[in-house]
Parts: sequence; C-alpha cells; structure tokens
Amino acid sequence: MVDSGQVVIVTGGRRTGTTLLNAVLCAEPDANELGPEAQLLTRFVEAYSWGLEHFDWFGSCFFESRARYQEVYASFARNLVSEASEVAGRPYLLVLKNPELAPVLSGVADLLPSAKVLVLVRDPRDQICSELDVGQRQLRAGRKNPMVEARDIASLARHFMAYYRGVPQSEGNTLVVRYESLVSDWGATSSEIGGFLKRDLCFDPSARWRRVGRHAGLQAGPSSSPNYGEPVSRSSIGRYRSELSAEEASLVTEQCRSFMRAFGYS
Repeated sequence: MVDSGQVVIVTGGRRTGTTLLNAVLCAEPDANELGPEAQLLTRFVEAYSWGLEHFDWFGSCFFESRARYQEVYASFARNLVSEASEVAGRPYLLVLKNPELAPVLSGVADLLPSAKVLVLVRDPRDQICSELDVGQRQLRAGRKNPMVEARDIASLARHFMAYYRGVPQSEGNTLVVRYESLVSDWGATSSEIGGFLKRDLCFDPSARWRRVGRHAGLQAGPSSSPNYGEPVSRSSIGRYRSELSAEEASLVTEQCRSFMRAFGYS
C-alpha cells in the first residue's frame, strides 16, 4: 500500500497489550519506530463511519452515491498514510496503533482494504483491574473518572465490550491475538503473527524494547505502565483473583459472557 510496503493496524480494547504488540512489530528493522497512537487516522475513520451510517440524511446532497463517498474518503486515507510513511522514513512495514480503531474496523476495511489488522483480546477481568489502576492515577492527578471513583464494575465491563462491537470473528486480513499468549507463549504466538504477516519476527521478549521513537511517550500520563519498555512479563495474568471480589469477577463474566465465549475465556 505504501511504496509497495505493508500497513499494519494494531488495535483492541484499552489495557489489552496493544502497546506491547506495537513494540513487537516496531522492533522489525524495516518498520517505523514505536511512536504515538494513530489518533488522526482514528478520528478520520470515525468521521467516515458516522457519515456512512447517516448518508441518506447528510451525505446524499454532497455525494452522488455511497461508492463515491467511500472513494473520496479512501483517497484521503491513502494520502494520510503516505504522509505518515514519508515522515517515518518510508519503512516497508508501517505500524499504526490505537485501541479506538477497534469499534470502527469496518471503516478501516473500507478505506484501507489491503491493511493487515491485529486485534488484541484479554481476559476482561484482568483488563478491568488495569483500568482501575489507570483510573486511580487519573484521580490522583485531578482528572475525573466517575466509573473508577464509584468502582462501577458493570459500567467498566460494558465500556470494555464496546471496543469489540466492530471486530470480525474471522476475516482474511484480521488476526486476533490473545494477550495471555503474547506474554506467556512467545514461540507459538510469534509464529502465528509472523505467518499472518509473512515474516519471521525478531522481537526478543527477554530484552528491553528496541527502536522506541522520541514521540512514543511511554512513561507519560496516567495510562503509562511500569511494564512499558521492559522485558515481557506474565505477572498480570490472573491478577483479578487478588484484586476483584468474587462478586465483582462474576459481574464482569456476566457482562462479558459473549466476548469470553467467543475468544476462549472460561
């Protein structure tokens, strides 16, 4: 797509390992360095998706057809990706990551049909523990987070589920990666991702992250994690057992039952 290279989208719910997987791919010598989230692309795809949903009311007076609407937006998306590639030094592998792309993956498929998409999933009970950590740091920094302040587990679970409403269960250009496999079974997981991207991955899970750009901002803000930049650890698997009550864990399971069934979480 970009100078005969490959665009890879990394997405999934917040706190599911998207930054780690981004680091895995950006460690490739022909990839862009690990940088900030692809917020501009996300906002653009969100606008496209909204316009497509409301085309009859708000788009038909500007575009002769839905196909023309998609063509115009796709052209802009290609230009945006090309600009990002140019700034990154024209890497063969351009990795663009943002959790907020997950709910609008159908829009990504419309606008960047040849892009490969990697979607992270994680046990929602552990994900909510991580969200609670982030929320507490936000509160200490003077920022509002009503769900965490009230410890509203049901709302946090529904928020998690919203990320996956646009994720296909099976599609040629999409691969679902389990966080638990990524951090505990690197051999099998790297083979699966490498096969999907048709390359052997060079990431070393026992070493600190390589090729981290100056704009990555790994240690900035409440969303930062002490695991960022460090060797891969499996210590967060099953953390809910000590951090959620039995009632809270059951509530998450109830809210996320379809997700847990679809992606193999018992």
